[in-house]
Parts: sequence; structure tokens; C-alpha cells
Amino acid sequence: MSFPVEKKLYFIAVGDAAANIAKKLMKQGVEAGFMFIGSRMDASAGVVNIKIDTPRMEVFPGSKKFMLADLSVDAHLPLSVTDILKENNHFVVVSCLGGYVGTMFTAKIMRFLQKHGKDYSIIASLPFRFEGRSRAYNASVVVRQLTGNSNATVFNLDDLNEEYDLYLREAFDVADWKFMKIINDKFNLKMTIKFPALKPISPKVHIRRRKLLALPQELSYE
Repeated sequence: MSFPVEKKLYFIAVGDAAANIAKKLMKQGVEAGFMFIGSRMDASAGVVNIKIDTPRMEVFPGSKKFMLADLSVDAHLPLSVTDILKENNHFVVVSCLGGYVGTMFTAKIMRFLQKHGKDYSIIASLPFRFEGRSRAYNASVVVRQLTGNSNATVFNLDDLNEEYDLYLREAFDVADWKFMKIINDKFNLKMTIKFPALKPISPKVHIRRRKLLALPQELSYE
């Protein structure tokens, strides 16, 4: 369901995966403000980049090979973010939940916007099962804070696999498509959005890939 937005849209991409979606919006020519919060910077004109270095912890003591995001290390919203959040825009928070940045900042941005009486929407996804149990748990922490919020749209990426039966390499392209479709419909942006081309498969490969996507893994390599 779409609704009219009188104020300027300002997209806040929380995390590197969300930044990929914001870049696709920019490529479509969407007239809006853009802020990227994550580890990767973007050189596009007008984009506000907020670099966040993800703290890491060793999965196995003494081994640097397997490292996970350390969510015991708290992070505060930088002043460069809160200064923009005080402006008179309709803020659209886009977040792929599960990683450090999405887990740490999505709810904090929401609470700041609520406190200052700002118009906002949140569009967020729960991770695929194959991304690991740690990411699923991280996402659940945020979802509990979003529950009951009429401004928040949260969807489960695993539902896309159930509906379209995806190869691993197709999964994130279809996830981006879902984000774009939700944003397009919600704000009536009239973008041209094409569903990613999925390759036909044999029954033998079909069984293999279903097992791969359904496999719960302990480790997450953000």
C-alpha cells in the first residue's frame, strides 16, 4: 500500500548490503537524499558517508582465521548522523538485519527519529537461514524492538527462497529486488524494476541447492 509523502525522501542505508539497494535507487534516478552507514564508502555526488569499523572477536582463541562481529561493543550515533536526522525530511531507513551495523544502529535511529517527532519509515529484512545462526539471533534482537511499529516493514528473506527456490548465487539479487519493489510500491516512485533472471535447473541440482540453502550454519562471516 502506498501513501503520499509531502516531504523530501531521505534514504539511510544501514550496512553495506543496504547500501547496494540505495545505489540501485540512485541509478533509477530517484530524487532523494542518501546516507550510507557502513564500512564501504561511496564516491557518488551528494552521498553522506558514515564509516563504521566493525569490531571483531575470535571464534577460536588465538586464531585470526575465523572472526565474528563483536556485538558486545556498543556504538553511538555519530553527530554527523543526528544532525541530518534533525532535518525536515521523511527518512527511510533501509536495513538488512543481522550484521553489526544493522543490529547496532537500526533501532537507535528509529528511537532518535521518534524522540524528535520526525516522519520516517523502516524497511528491513531478516537474513537467509544459510547466513548463520548468529546473524539470525542478531536480527531477532532488533525485530523485537520494531514489533508493533506501524512505520516498520520487516520481511523474511527465507520466504523468498520458499517462493522462488533460489540458487545461492541468486539469493541476494532477489533480496535486492524485493527491497526495491517494497520501496517503489510504498512511495509510488514509478521505477522500472525487473525480477532477476533465474536459471532452470535439473532435479538433481535442485535437490542439492535446496539442501544448501536450508542448511543452518553456526558461523557468520560479515
